[in-house]
Amino acid sequence: HCWDILTPRGTYDLEAFQLLSVLQEHAPQLQSVLELGSGVGALMESFPSNVEVVFLERSENMLALSRRRNPEREHVCADMLNFDLNRSFDAIVIHDAVMYLTERADLLKCFRGAYKHLNSSGVFMIFPDTTTEFFQEHAISGGAEAEGTAVQILEWHWDSDPSDEQIQVEFSLLIREKGEISSHHESHSMGLFSIDTYKIILREAGFSDVRQIDGIFAGVVFLAIR
Repeated sequence: HCWDILTPRGTYDLEAFQLLSVLQEHAPQLQSVLELGSGVGALMESFPSNVEVVFLERSENMLALSRRRNPEREHVCADMLNFDLNRSFDAIVIHDAVMYLTERADLLKCFRGAYKHLNSSGVFMIFPDTTTEFFQEHAISGGAEAEGTAVQILEWHWDSDPSDEQIQVEFSLLIREKGEISSHHESHSMGLFSIDTYKIILREAGFSDVRQIDGIFAGVVFLAIR
């Protein structure tokens, strides 16, 4: 519920508009999009109704929140490392959920799954939070309130072992409900890979046309065409 409060409707409207523009530029007949690791469904909730959006997420709790935000869209409970929908899409997107792929073998498995589910000339876009070239230890804070619940969050991104391809992200939450304050902390391991590593693994997964998009989105974004 906290993540739903922290990303109120409209949070990603600008990014969604930019994403849709890029997808339509590279897939002019865009009719269907699959999002892997879609969380609460905040990224694509503002996509137009004439574009089919399918949300794939392994957490039933996240899917329940996403269904509230996107009641007309299809939702699938599955792991982005092992999914078979028995159909194909014009585009597939994985946003910051790609950070939870902590091994090169996981990237390859996910990217091969995406390749398998794309139509001919379909587009695959990947939005890592950061790559090896740009990572620096940092903290992010913020907060929001909805339906009588207020949440404040602090994220601390740090690297416990610079020799490996993982970072740690500490999530600390303060939650106020009915005048009472509670706290919650989670420590997540996330993948940290170089730009070249992403490109190499995308090609290994079958994509022959792999590009890096600069100047539109914050951070590094990859676009691969089947």
